[in-house]
Amino acid sequence: MTPKPRIAPAPEPVAEPILVDLPTGAVVVGPDDSAWPIAWAWREKDAALQAAEKDLRVKRAQITRLQDDQDAKRRSYHRRETIERLFGIWQQLRRHPRSKLTPERFDAARARLEDDYTELDMTMALYGQAAHPVEKGGVVYDDFELVFRSGKQVERYANLCPPEQRRHLRAAPGEQQALPGA
Repeated sequence: MTPKPRIAPAPEPVAEPILVDLPTGAVVVGPDDSAWPIAWAWREKDAALQAAEKDLRVKRAQITRLQDDQDAKRRSYHRRETIERLFGIWQQLRRHPRSKLTPERFDAARARLEDDYTELDMTMALYGQAAHPVEKGGVVYDDFELVFRSGKQVERYANLCPPEQRRHLRAAPGEQQALPGA
């Protein structure tokens, strides 16, 4: 049985006069006034809201710093050129010349490089996806990130790479010619 979360009790009202700003002007509500409990609750709610907004500003600043750190790591990644080459191949194969190398796409490719997949493996996966796109309900699912979402995806699409393109990709760099379908 899961224990129920404990809810902190509401603070006890302190019997002191409260200044209330109304559209008609400021009014002081004393503890003996029947409107005092409402004024006290309003003040407490307002104080809690201000504290929450301050906390939210701090959290947003932390998120911005973390995102900036991640962007800096992406820009300085030692294999960034490899990812950019792979993205260029995907843009050409899938005819998405205006697509951007977004953080999600970059991170998926980087993760596979860090899993020790080679540039050749990843290039064959891109050609495999181009040769066998996933289509459901008239929508083609051919995103760059989809190919590199997991090692299993890379291997699946690399195995779908057509044999003539596989041979061409494995040829010595001096012997390579333009790939069919590129």
